[in-house]
Amino acid sequence: MFQIKGKWQIRMVEHEREEILKQLEQIESVTGRAGRRTYINRKINELAEIHDHRSQLHRLIYLLHLLTDHSQSEFLKPGDVNDAIALVRNILRLAGIDTSSSRLAYLHAELNQIVSKIYARQHDLWTAAWTQHTALSTLNGASDTLIGKHHVALGNRMLRLGHTALAINYFREAIRKPITDKQLAITRLGIIRSNRLSGNIALARMLLLEFKREYDPISTPGRYLLWEEACLDVSEFQSFSRMLDCVKSGSSHHSARYILEAIFWARTMVTRDSVSRLSKASSIARRFDLEGSESFWKIADATENLLNQDIDLMIRTNLLGKRLANTTKLASINQEMLVYLAAARTLARVGAFQFASFCLSEYVSRSLKTSNGQDDDVLKLADDLMQRPWFKRPEFDEAIEDHIVPPIIAAC
Repeated sequence: MFQIKGKWQIRMVEHEREEILKQLEQIESVTGRAGRRTYINRKINELAEIHDHRSQLHRLIYLLHLLTDHSQSEFLKPGDVNDAIALVRNILRLAGIDTSSSRLAYLHAELNQIVSKIYARQHDLWTAAWTQHTALSTLNGASDTLIGKHHVALGNRMLRLGHTALAINYFREAIRKPITDKQLAITRLGIIRSNRLSGNIALARMLLLEFKREYDPISTPGRYLLWEEACLDVSEFQSFSRMLDCVKSGSSHHSARYILEAIFWARTMVTRDSVSRLSKASSIARRFDLEGSESFWKIADATENLLNQDIDLMIRTNLLGKRLANTTKLASINQEMLVYLAAARTLARVGAFQFASFCLSEYVSRSLKTSNGQDDDVLKLADDLMQRPWFKRPEFDEAIEDHIVPPIIAAC
């Protein structure tokens, strides 16, 4: 195994990274993304046998760019991804960059953040979050800007898993750092959404009104905030009008992802009239690009299919069950809760009460998780279902008495 000749310094590392980024941007502007990737692969291979510290630093930077591109579009084979990750770790080891004492330890953190994104894209949510935690623990020598970026990412990882209190803590830490305007908008949105999904509707509404004043309604942050406001309207007032305005043809959220989410919101509500005012899932597949929303659409289609009485009920419920097995592929914990609650209400409507109870329990468990055990209905739309005779809200004392303490032990 070769040894890297010479040492890296922070100033040199950052300078070389800036120069290579400019170079890659210029190449992409001429040859496109495919040409950029071809160039990166060629440079990685060319530098393999040049062992001076600058050449191996360049090789490391190209590898990080390759993995970053893959985290966004998945074009590498699994074996090639693992080889690239192992090669980055090996170069860092040969350069004497450890994960604790080195002032360049943040390079390990950057690799781990990229790996976290790859896991998240593969829907391995736990490993993505764990790897992001690992990244945060190896930020020695990093700038406050980079630390803030990692806090934003970790807040998003925690929110996706339903840990809203942890997410809020990380988002608050990020706000204290000099993060970019885009990261600040993501962080503010994350805080609002975390409060909404923890059942704290009033605080979520207050924060939304405060942040809205700083963004143009047609900007990307403005549109995200408008959607959050529509979600709050449904939960707080059972009002669907703002959401319907958002997704109608020609409006700001007229896309597959938002129309599908609106369909699920409509199916969670007690009244059925809102559903009739939206497109059917089958037509959405014909009219829109479903990229990124395929699993969401499949569950919407199966939920809608429950109402088709020309098909045997067991076939309908089995299809929905298979589709609900893939909720980790959904974009958010919010979507998970929506699909289970919508499924529960629709299953109850067709008389499949055991399945309805199962789905409602899945919704309740996620509500309890996101609210830290304080609220079993954070969307504020399931109370009537919980009063039905086929569902019983679990009582902890009763559970202990009836299930946890076996009679033979109690007798002793």
